[in-house]
Amino acid sequence: LELSSLVPVVVWGSVWGAHWFWLKRLYGLPGDAHLVAGSLIGLITLAIGVGGLVHVVGDEVYTALVDAVPAGHADPEPGRWLIAGLLGALVWWWHWLARYRRAERTPLWHAFVLLLGVLGGLFTAIIAGGTLVYTVLEWWFGDPRAATAAGQFDILPGLFATALVGLGLFFYHRAVLAEAGAAVRTEIRRVYEYVIAAVGLLAAAGGITVLFVALIQQLAPSGDTIAGDSEVNLLIGAITFLAVGAPIWWTVWSRIQRLRIADPDTELRSPSRRAYLMMLFGVGGVTALISLLTAVFSIIEDVLDDRFGGGSIADVAPALALVITTGAIAGYHWTIFKEDREDEPAGLR
Repeated sequence: LELSSLVPVVVWGSVWGAHWFWLKRLYGLPGDAHLVAGSLIGLITLAIGVGGLVHVVGDEVYTALVDAVPAGHADPEPGRWLIAGLLGALVWWWHWLARYRRAERTPLWHAFVLLLGVLGGLFTAIIAGGTLVYTVLEWWFGDPRAATAAGQFDILPGLFATALVGLGLFFYHRAVLAEAGAAVRTEIRRVYEYVIAAVGLLAAAGGITVLFVALIQQLAPSGDTIAGDSEVNLLIGAITFLAVGAPIWWTVWSRIQRLRIADPDTELRSPSRRAYLMMLFGVGGVTALISLLTAVFSIIEDVLDDRFGGGSIADVAPALALVITTGAIAGYHWTIFKEDREDEPAGLR
């Protein structure tokens, strides 16, 4: 360890100490933005350190199982991850555990726990888990990125570590919310739920769209179809998106709808619900209309040029698939929006 590497730590640590122990006490500091910033920095650094250490353990298991480590494989260094984990734990403990966790539940506090802790952890786990599933499916059914299993699954220890850290963040911050008495649904909580539902729906819609493209091209009398190795990988990706996104959307959306039935007077007043429904209806409808116009224009152009055939249908397959998928999304959410309008409490119409 070179002493020069400690200079930035000493300098910036002194700056932080002067502000925290002297200037803060002297002049005061309104709000809780500084606690959010410190908690977030500590949490991210801690998560990186813990994830790196889990990666080290996973890499040891991986190298013990494979016959030969692929070329270019780099063994993760436990030292740097241990240091990151310890520093992150110290910063996180100082700002979060010792001060902010049991502080006043301000909107910024809820935003940190819900959007950054719960939602951020869930997104991290979803991305890592989806990539892991895709890697396995690609090896068995698609065109693998490596010639050997050792090379194909070289990334699994890192993906497993990332997914584990993401799940840890998700469940920890959910437990904090439960302790905070978050049974009362605030608007911030609704925003978080609708964002998760939207992400799951869009992921599933992307997978369905690609599957429709493949179906339309296969039904076309002639023209390009999805058949090659790279196209098979695309289908595997679509199935992965669908398998990951659909359960997330259905779980969250069905819960939202149950709450809407149980307490319509409160839920129907939510601006988050209105924005969610109008956004999906509006964006879905506009996308479907633009896609339909694109497909019709392309077909008319082929007819006028005397080039219309099976290849024409295959060429407009992406646009037609978008019409089907986004049209269905827009239609469904327009139906929900109309039902909400019919059941709106007095004074909202």
